[in-house]
Amino acid sequence: MHFDEDAVRQHLNTWGWLLENFGGVAALKSGGLILPTQDFFPIRPTGDHAFAEKTFAQVKMLMGMNDWPCELKQFEDTHKNPPPQEDTLFGEWSSTGPAGLYYKTEKGVTIGYASTQLTRPGTLVATLVHELCHYMLGTARSHPPGGWDNHELHTDTAVGFMGFGIFACNAVFEFKQWTDGNRAAWAWSRQGYLSESEHAYSLAVFCTLTHIETRTVVEHLKKNARHYFELAMQDLANRPEDVARLINTRRLPESLPPILSIESKADAPVDPPPAPSVTLTRSDIEALGPLKPWYAPLWDFYCGLASVQPGENWSEQEFATLAAVQPPLREALLAIRFSMRFEEQGLQGAIILEDATDTSPTLQMLEMTIRAFQFLGDEPRAQFLQILHPAVSLHFEELERAESEGTLDDFFSPLDQDENWSGRDLLWVHTLRKMTRYDPQLFTYPSA
Repeated sequence: MHFDEDAVRQHLNTWGWLLENFGGVAALKSGGLILPTQDFFPIRPTGDHAFAEKTFAQVKMLMGMNDWPCELKQFEDTHKNPPPQEDTLFGEWSSTGPAGLYYKTEKGVTIGYASTQLTRPGTLVATLVHELCHYMLGTARSHPPGGWDNHELHTDTAVGFMGFGIFACNAVFEFKQWTDGNRAAWAWSRQGYLSESEHAYSLAVFCTLTHIETRTVVEHLKKNARHYFELAMQDLANRPEDVARLINTRRLPESLPPILSIESKADAPVDPPPAPSVTLTRSDIEALGPLKPWYAPLWDFYCGLASVQPGENWSEQEFATLAAVQPPLREALLAIRFSMRFEEQGLQGAIILEDATDTSPTLQMLEMTIRAFQFLGDEPRAQFLQILHPAVSLHFEELERAESEGTLDDFFSPLDQDENWSGRDLLWVHTLRKMTRYDPQLFTYPSA
């Protein structure tokens, strides 16, 4: 059996986004894999709301969300829509009715669960984690790959990211969304919104990044999930570059405010939004074709937007800009940013952030740029930069040694490969021109 390559790529990109927003691999190791055992849930199932509250408190503790204010409520599981709730945002449905809900009121966040889940502790845990992940994703500092239209994929993947992959595999969700304008909910079944194999793949990613042995996991999985999990572990073993990219993902600066997303419509950013005069309209994008260089307006927009962002230096303002825009505009700006910097300063200048205090921001921007070229279908340039990734640290080591020895005039950086970079076809340019020609609305700011 082989996993669908497009689905795997989308899944790994979501994992990269979760890592950059919520603590990197260190956070995974700190939280650890949560097992369905008495060690993690020393709670006697009594089948009442008191049991649900104890389980909820334990889940919040395991997720590191003890101090996140929210209320737990029970509702009856029926074939009908849940009772009206003001500002309800999201919910899960079982085959007989809603399984869980996440909504906000003037008093704060409320999470609801179906009464029938009291007899299924594992499913109850999976539901509560999913709802809390909705809450958590509202604090992200950048937009996810594919945008918030795929928020269920990101939320479901976040369940595995938080260490609850075994629970997700054993109680797979299928979402059949409904909406009445103010509320939304969706159904779950054994087939799942993320399929059984996709949940197993997410669990395999967690175990691969944290070096958890397969035998520790399989004894807790149902038969089908166990089969998919073992296949996923084998697949990831054949993707060393993808695994290394995830391991090296850097967390976005904590100084960035949470973005205003579909997950957090009731939350305002900590800092004021960019000046409304910095826009990029559909007519701006449609006018790109005859211009030379055709992408100059995009570069001017990027510089203008960065100039009004918070930050102590230009690098911090750039990160804030890239977090503020929706993909694929972000990917386009990253590719154009790198190209313009290369024309002005060469490959070394395009990679190194001179005003950063250490190597982490430089590596983080490089990793984002690699993903941008991948998104735009320019795999040769993405691979070229991936190969240069380890050379960034070497660059700084050699530079420091040259400074101490007084030999800066003879300094040669391992990043000085301008000719090799220039000799490659501009595949990303062709892709971007097609995208702006056929779907210019994707590149507007603020997005429609």
